[in-house]
Amino acid sequence: MSRIKILQYSKRLEDKIDSQELILSGSDEEIEIRANTLWVIDMIKDKLNANSKKQINAMELDNYLWRLSKKFVKMEPHHRTISIYY
Repeated sequence: MSRIKILQYSKRLEDKIDSQELILSGSDEEIEIRANTLWVIDMIKDKLNANSKKQINAMELDNYLWRLSKKFVKMEPHHRTISIYY
């Protein structure tokens, strides 16, 4: 499946996500997804804020990108994890 490629998954993890297999909360895979999501959002935020008077924080950017993807991009399957963090 095609993605907008902000994150690149291993083939094994991409297959799990595409088949909507549950990824356990606290597992290495789930922690890797969460950590890399935070890292990439922070990198995008820094680039946007570098040349802008209006500053955006990481949480605002993450929420904005999620809403934008649901509205304008054909939503591909995303990872499924039962957790208090989502």
